Amino acid sequence: MFNLLIGQSAQFIPLYGTHVRQVLSAAGLNEPDGIVPAERYELRLDYAKRAYTALKAELKQPK
Repeated sequence: MFNLLIGQSAQFIPLYGTHVRQVLSAAGLNEPDGIVPAERYELRLDYAKRAYTALKAELKQPK
């Protein structure tokens, strides 16, 4: 609802380039060339969920 009110899509998450790189790395995906750390990007929700699932699984692994 918040995204709808402020004009953002519910299918994307706004992140800085640094965080986009971290999310893609956690999801096991290659980051595209040209991502600038201080720039804002919109990350697709499915990629964010994939990274979240990967991080959750990694944290549950015994060390």
